[in-house]
Amino acid sequence: MELKLSQEAIPQFQDGISLLLSGWSALQMAVDNEWGGPHSRSIALQFASDIFNWFNLSKELYIDDLEALLDDTMITLNTEAQDGSIEEIAEKLMIMHEECLGGNYGSIEKLREAVSRFVLFIMLNSLNEAVANWKDTPVQASLKLQMMMTT
Repeated sequence: MELKLSQEAIPQFQDGISLLLSGWSALQMAVDNEWGGPHSRSIALQFASDIFNWFNLSKELYIDDLEALLDDTMITLNTEAQDGSIEEIAEKLMIMHEECLGGNYGSIEKLREAVSRFVLFIMLNSLNEAVANWKDTPVQASLKLQMMMTT
């Protein structure tokens, strides 16, 4: 089977990698707490590129090699993920890549929908908190929230 992604699939797969990594709690904790030092965020951003390059440049794809890449980067962030998440992320990446090879972006769309729902949840909670704290009308609180988000 051909391992090269189509031009249409490349940005889809790149988005999928980023979405998957953004939901990986072990990685996000390492970045948020700068366990890998002050450059933790840039290491995480490079991580997505490294994963894409691994898929794009490898002649044969073995999940054990992908798990090693994930583990090595987490160690760079001074994080040992012993919760099974490395294996889970590796499996999801392999499945996503296989789907993209076939022009199927269903799992990536599900990730996008999950992120959209999460963002909406956060925004609604922020709006409800704004209403409670400011004792303003919902419209006034919404305007204040919009102003806060743009500054």
